[in-house]
Amino acid sequence: MYWTTKEGKKLKISEMETSHIQNCMKMILRKFPAMFICEDMVDEFDAIPPSYVRCVYDYMKEELNKRS
Repeated sequence: MYWTTKEGKKLKISEMETSHIQNCMKMILRKFPAMFICEDMVDEFDAIPPSYVRCVYDYMKEELNKRS
C-alpha cells in the first residue's frame, strides 16, 4: 500500500520511517475526525472515499504494530 505526498510522490508505507507514518496518521485524524466516530457522518469527502482513508490508516497502524 502507498501513501501519496502533497507533491504527488508515492511512498510505500512499509518503507516509510516510523515517525513519518505517525505524522501521517495524526494528519488523517485531523482531516477526517468524523470518520473515526461514525463513518455515516462523513459526507464532505467526495473525492476520497472514506473507506479508502480508513483502510490506509488501519494499514499504517498495522505497520507500526509490526515494528514495536
